[in-house]
Amino acid sequence: MLGVIRKFVLCVGLPVAFLFTLVVAGLLQEFAPDGLPTAARDAGVPFPLKDPRIVVRIQPMTLALYDGDILAKRYDIGYGRAPVGRVSDRENSTPLGEFVIAGKEKREDVIGHGSRFLRFDFPTEEVAHRAWEAGAITDDDLDAILSAHAEGQEPPHDTPLGGPLGIQGNFFFFLERRFTDGSIALSNGDINELYEHVEIGTPVMILDR
Repeated sequence: MLGVIRKFVLCVGLPVAFLFTLVVAGLLQEFAPDGLPTAARDAGVPFPLKDPRIVVRIQPMTLALYDGDILAKRYDIGYGRAPVGRVSDRENSTPLGEFVIAGKEKREDVIGHGSRFLRFDFPTEEVAHRAWEAGAITDDDLDAILSAHAEGQEPPHDTPLGGPLGIQGNFFFFLERRFTDGSIALSNGDINELYEHVEIGTPVMILDR
């Protein structure tokens, strides 16, 4: 009888306990307290931030939130599954360059893509020109992207560049850091925090290092 119980624990109990631990860890991140006000005050930054900007460094996998030139808080990140420098959505890579936060969205897919999304103005004119010069998009694709930016509209996401891309969350962020289709990933707790304090129009710089 003891042998049967032992086998049951090993075959069923341990996997269930492991899954339970993952869910609890995810929930702890999801409902983590907002630490930005305290971090900003500790850094000597007036809060709320007056001149926020974001600098992402793929290596060493960090997102730094500044108020002007003063660092307010740094976050750990994840990014695309492929090497950086996107010219096609088939690469699942994270683009480098300058962007702005062009939209803010609340999401229902808390586990898969996170509870919040800060959308970039991707593809930018610079990204589009670079992809066109590389032969990755057509003249029509380039014209559509440039026209959208000129008219203040969201650029199309049905070109080979794909999109939308931005800053997303992930419930199991602590397990895997390179899993997105090109977006920057934070834990759900961190994206919830950033979402509350970053407005549309905030500049974003994504650097390789």
